[in-house]
Amino acid sequence: PLTLLGILFPILKGGVSPTTTATAIFAALSIATVTYLRTHGAGSVARKLLLTTASLLFYSAWRWPFTALLLFSTVLDFNCARAIHRAPDQRRRRLYLTISLIGNLGLLAFFKYTNFLLGALGDLLGIAGLHVAIGPLPIILPLGISFYTFQTLSYTIDVYRGQLDPRESVLDLALFVSFFPQLVAGPIVRASDFLPQLDEEHRWDSKRAKAGLLLMCQGMAKKLLVADTLAPIVNQAYSSPSLYSGVSLLVATYCFAFQIYCDFSGYSDIAIGAAQVLGFEIPLNFRRPYFATNITTFWRRWHISLSTWLRDYLYIPLGGNRHGTLRTYKNLMATMVLGGLWHGASYNFVIWGTIHGVALAAHKLMMSLRHQHTVTDTKHPFSWIIHTAITFHLVCITWVFFRAETFSKSIAIIHRIFLDSAGLMVPWLFPAVLIPALLVSDSLQSRTGIIDTIVKYPRLSRATVTICIAVMLAIVTSSKPSDFIYFVF
Repeated sequence: PLTLLGILFPILKGGVSPTTTATAIFAALSIATVTYLRTHGAGSVARKLLLTTASLLFYSAWRWPFTALLLFSTVLDFNCARAIHRAPDQRRRRLYLTISLIGNLGLLAFFKYTNFLLGALGDLLGIAGLHVAIGPLPIILPLGISFYTFQTLSYTIDVYRGQLDPRESVLDLALFVSFFPQLVAGPIVRASDFLPQLDEEHRWDSKRAKAGLLLMCQGMAKKLLVADTLAPIVNQAYSSPSLYSGVSLLVATYCFAFQIYCDFSGYSDIAIGAAQVLGFEIPLNFRRPYFATNITTFWRRWHISLSTWLRDYLYIPLGGNRHGTLRTYKNLMATMVLGGLWHGASYNFVIWGTIHGVALAAHKLMMSLRHQHTVTDTKHPFSWIIHTAITFHLVCITWVFFRAETFSKSIAIIHRIFLDSAGLMVPWLFPAVLIPALLVSDSLQSRTGIIDTIVKYPRLSRATVTICIAVMLAIVTSSKPSDFIYFVF
């Protein structure tokens, strides 16, 4: 009842958009009905049907015609997986996998990269002296298409590899593809992690539900109190970089580093928490990435569901590190460039991925050279601060290309940061200013410890949830929160 009241309160207060109202009603009814079904032991088919219907309604609240894309991917991969499993030889198995890849990646390429490719073609013609006007087509990017495309591909690929049996019911796959908590912005859930949970008996667990609610509140706190507070600073500086000094632009870049972390990890917390309330477990997506002491460790902690997906379904199939050093570096570069393009269709994302690919290859090279020579370890006791600072600033440099709207703005921002005489002094503030801020923001990320302790005590957990919901409602109804950054991907 407390959760339902918290969801419906903004509607009762007034001033909420029709879409928000519909979403709130949907969330309240979904949680209430699923809780009733699980508490009263209704059949699993009813629960699956309810969650699938609710998820499709949730997605259709954005633009209902695009729900057909979800259904198309579901039906395509359901039939391809069954065909792969029944195929008499490897050639036909590979054929059905190819059909799945072309169908899913073809849709993603059309909606996400058509205008980018047309623009690149226009640039090439311009370089050749042929000035042909190639205008962008009126294509709307479907919400969350990058996320659910990778999810559904994991299903057919795992069936092809023999790591997963195809489902007998299309309803199971439909729920997996459209599951609403993480549908539009991740984490990217794999079929092998989600589908087996549909075969389990779900009983109401009040402790797990409270932990999920607290995790949702934690995610909202990251989003509303940190990310949305930093957003105006970043937007103002990056919209007109020529008006600001190197110091201001560097501070804005630092702000964006924490904005995107709290924004994206905040959404992941909300998705994981909501799934927990509904009785499902979704893998962790962030693990204190800004404490990484090298770029390899950073990618093991940042957007974990994407980095592991790219590793298992792209880097390793390309050959990984099995065919020599040069081939390993090529595979790293290809994986990170494609990872950059996954985020967006622009030159800036290509550069962002390329820099990360070069950094990963350089770190791997340094590690291999280090292992070839026996060196006495004489690290300074505070060397972790130095390594963390270097890694953080490398990531911040790449964030400039990620955040800036155009390549020219990216170069202008980096130019002013490094060549403005005052700007060079700011990095020295990192240990004094950013480490405490990092400790505060990352303390919110811990899913063990404080949340588990609170959940152990019923009165404390109820009071904490009540206070958190009240604070979040006060913030939400007194201001207009900005969209989550990763909604555009």
